[in-house]
Amino acid sequence: MRYLGTTSEVLDTIASDVRYLIGVGSPAAREKIDFQYRQAGLQAGTAIHPRATIGSDFQLAPGTVICAGAQVSTNVKFGAHVHINPGAILGHDARLSDYVSVNPGAIVSGRVEVGSRVLVGAGSIILQGLTVGAGSLVGAGAVVTKDVPERTVVKGVPAR
Repeated sequence: MRYLGTTSEVLDTIASDVRYLIGVGSPAAREKIDFQYRQAGLQAGTAIHPRATIGSDFQLAPGTVICAGAQVSTNVKFGAHVHINPGAILGHDARLSDYVSVNPGAIVSGRVEVGSRVLVGAGSIILQGLTVGAGSLVGAGAVVTKDVPERTVVKGVPAR
């Protein structure tokens, strides 16, 4: 892999009509990088793998990345720079705010609200109708059975 330089060096060489994607898993780091690129006047693109399944009435914001094998149900809304990794499942009426990462194999059930900068760990499950507050982390394999406050780490079955 070729080293392209620091963010500042890259920004100095990019044409203003180029769209960017941020391939960084950390929601907080993705937000910081996005800020730098937007300050430079650039606009984010989107990438949806052709082997992802997307339901009707789907809304996304710039920077969204949806990987192969992901399943997104109907009436789902994503904020900016949401990453949906391979095999993740999003239920109907789910709302994911800016910079959310849903790791491989995670399930976000219907009518779930996920705040900004949340990381949903691999293989975890968030049950229907719940809210996960901004800046929280759902550990790998956790089963979330009640609302998660902002800036909270939950893990285990049930998640605590």
